Amino acid sequence: MKFLVDNQLPIALARFLSSLGVECTHVLDLGLAQASDQKIWQWAKVSEKGGVSVYGLGRFPVTLYYEQWVRLSEHGDELKGFLEENRGKLKLRPKE
Repeated sequence: MKFLVDNQLPIALARFLSSLGVECTHVLDLGLAQASDQKIWQWAKVSEKGGVSVYGLGRFPVTLYYEQWVRLSEHGDELKGFLEENRGKLKLRPKE
C-alpha cells in the first residue's frame, strides 16, 4: 500500500514512514503543497484491495469500494440538500 501525506500533516511523518519501509510521499515532494483537492485527487490510486481512501475528513481515512462510491454518487443531490438544510447545525472548519 502507498500513502500520500497531505499538507495538514508534517513532512516529517512521510520521512518517518519511509524510513520504516512504507511507500510514502508528501504533497510537498510532488510540488502540490498549494494544490486544490481536485489536483491531489489526480494522484489518487486504487489500492491493491480495490478501494480508494479519502484523507482529511477526520482523524482517520475513509476507504470506500466501487459499489459504495456508486451508491454515494447516486445520492449526491440528497446529500447536498441535507447539508444545506442542516448548515446551521453543522460545524464549519475555517479555511486554511
